[in-house]
Amino acid sequence: MDIFDRQREMLRSSHQLLLWYVLIAGILAASLGGTAVALVSYAQWSRPAFHAQPQHYEWAFAIGALAALLSLVITTCIELRRLRHGIDPLLTRLGGRRVVAEGAHPAERRVLNVVEEMALAAEIPVPSIFVLVDEPGINSCALASHALDVAICVTQGCLYRLSRSELQAVIAHGISDVLHRDLRLRIRLVALIGGLQSISSVGWYLIYPRWRDKEKTGFNPLFLPFYPLSAVVGFDLLVTGSLGYLCGELLGAAVARRRTMLGDAAACQFTRDPGSLVAALAKVGGFVLGSRLLAPGLVPFRHLFFCRVTFPALPIFDSHPDLAQRILAVDPSWNRCFLPSRINAWLAEGSVTTAGATPTGDAEPARPPSG
Repeated sequence: MDIFDRQREMLRSSHQLLLWYVLIAGILAASLGGTAVALVSYAQWSRPAFHAQPQHYEWAFAIGALAALLSLVITTCIELRRLRHGIDPLLTRLGGRRVVAEGAHPAERRVLNVVEEMALAAEIPVPSIFVLVDEPGINSCALASHALDVAICVTQGCLYRLSRSELQAVIAHGISDVLHRDLRLRIRLVALIGGLQSISSVGWYLIYPRWRDKEKTGFNPLFLPFYPLSAVVGFDLLVTGSLGYLCGELLGAAVARRRTMLGDAAACQFTRDPGSLVAALAKVGGFVLGSRLLAPGLVPFRHLFFCRVTFPALPIFDSHPDLAQRILAVDPSWNRCFLPSRINAWLAEGSVTTAGATPTGDAEPARPPSG
């Protein structure tokens, strides 16, 4: 299978997974509609005065299902609006710093040149560049609020610990996300998973309603007249929403894994140097911190990154394929040996062990002096 066949296969698989995601959302709505029907049936059974009245179960089902869908749609739209409000506020909130040419460190000027080269090769506008200054792991991602507001974000570890050719491969992976409209898909996945999570959040609040005011704590007495009923409804919402969130996480991780393989294939196409991508992935595997990120606010965006951000408890929740699997897909003759990065010595010694590297060379550039 050549690179173009692999791209078509990944796109087809991603679309199928999205259809399954929509199906799960419909099942959740049907489940909540069934809960509404059960509540109406219980109310009519417990009150003999209502036995002779017509039982409009279809209206109860429709109202319950519509409430579930509205909850998903409203929460998803709120999340999408927050994500599309602008790249600068989002990345600044996540700890990013915009890179500008004036006064930039040599390593930052190097990444500016690489991003410009890859954007020209892909025939897209040059994205903005941000650096996650407090992240020593080797990782990167691409973000976009709309077609003209695109940014490439690299960690400090990616900036100072990859050679120029390896950095080209990593940046090309992010450029491919922009070119194939992959960012729109993944950002929608982040918002849709948040919408599924909102159902369980509402259910937990109905089980134990709390004051929203910071000056007041404990149980909210305004819910006392409705508490027995609200607790039952809340428990159903909590269980149903948690299952929906679990399914959303599974599908989101599956989509991200397939899209990651698509990005690897596109990076080889842009750089015409599969060895650079293999070297970058092998260096991530050989680095003591790998691609892990420290800021918890970045975890919801784990599907957007070049490599995994955290290590999940189960492989099915992993947002990225295994590094060895990705390398073997590009280079079947790989010797299964990760590259021990010189940065391991930096962490052990607490000092810089490389110096004098130029920003345009193919060596790891020296880190800026600390303090």
